Amino acid sequence: MHALVAKARGESDEDDDDEDDDDTSSDGAGGSSEDAEAREAAAAAAGSAAAADGVSAAEGEAAADGIAEAGATAAATQEAAVAHESRRAEYVASKKGLSDFRRELTLLERFVELNREAVRKIVKKFAKLAGTEEERDDYMRRLDADEGFAFFGGEALAAMVARVDELLTATAELKPLNTKWDRTRVFTVGCFDLAHRGHANLFRALREYGRYLVVGLHDDASYFRLKRKHTVDDLETRIANIKPFCDHVFVIPSTDPTPYLRAMVSDQDVRDGHCCYVRGADMPQFPGRDFVESVMPVYLLPRSEGVSSSLVRAIYHSGDDEDADLIQARALAAAFAPLDGAGKPQVTEAMVEEELATLARKRELGEIARASKERSEGSTAEAKEDV
Repeated sequence: MHALVAKARGESDEDDDDEDDDDTSSDGAGGSSEDAEAREAAAAAAGSAAAADGVSAAEGEAAADGIAEAGATAAATQEAAVAHESRRAEYVASKKGLSDFRRELTLLERFVELNREAVRKIVKKFAKLAGTEEERDDYMRRLDADEGFAFFGGEALAAMVARVDELLTATAELKPLNTKWDRTRVFTVGCFDLAHRGHANLFRALREYGRYLVVGLHDDASYFRLKRKHTVDDLETRIANIKPFCDHVFVIPSTDPTPYLRAMVSDQDVRDGHCCYVRGADMPQFPGRDFVESVMPVYLLPRSEGVSSSLVRAIYHSGDDEDADLIQARALAAAFAPLDGAGKPQVTEAMVEEELATLARKRELGEIARASKERSEGSTAEAKEDV
């Protein structure tokens, strides 16, 4: 009995030992599993981190590519905008040059017409005084056949007019798109004394850049300080002369227009790019340019050839000399003198002397004509008395 009990205990102890061994074995196995899971988790985490790093790198590269592309697009857009503005400036300058020339041709047509008629009347008058109708008609036929006089027939001039009209039509077809035209204010500043067709040509060209034209006009005192001479037309006259061509005129009582331009230009127009400054190319370094260029683009247009306030002044307001012949000679010399880049006539003393000699010769011919007329009238009177 005791042996059986002991044996039972022994088996039980062995079983307990086995259970303990199992527990120990189980604990050992459990620890290995946790380590494996930890290693797997770490590996997974490492993989995730690596994947995250990969994604971040890919996103970074994509972002960098996007920034580069955006920069390239912006640069291309800016370059295209600059090219577009350059084409528009070339278009306006070309159109102005052709339009100015076309108007000059119209004046030349009128000039030719008047001179052709004047020649016929002069020939008729001299034929009446010193010749016959047959001699007059013969002279006019020879004159019409003369190559030097052919220009006054008008055919060459008409062909030139037709060619310029063709060029104007072709130029109009190349007009660049200007989506801001109806919102753009065009600014310019000047003196505009002795208003002439060159001023009118400029104002017409300014409208190509924008719908609303604002003109700053120097008053009489600032004009004198700028040019060291007085205006011929006073301020009120100059305003009245230019107002039909523009929408708004403001007066500048200073040689520096900057503060007055600053007051006229709105911040909104500057931000939106709805303003520009345009003037003649004869004075590229104009007063106030530093400020103007800081807020808006500047465009320079070619001046109209063959006319200027300086030329008009030289012809019609050449001085108060007591010698009337000298005044007239200076005016005639200025009328036919070459002009410099600013439109000022380059008159020399030799040119004035030549005009004085021409005036003297005309006076002499006039005396001869009057004497001939008196003799003719005297002969007619004597003939009537004899009858």
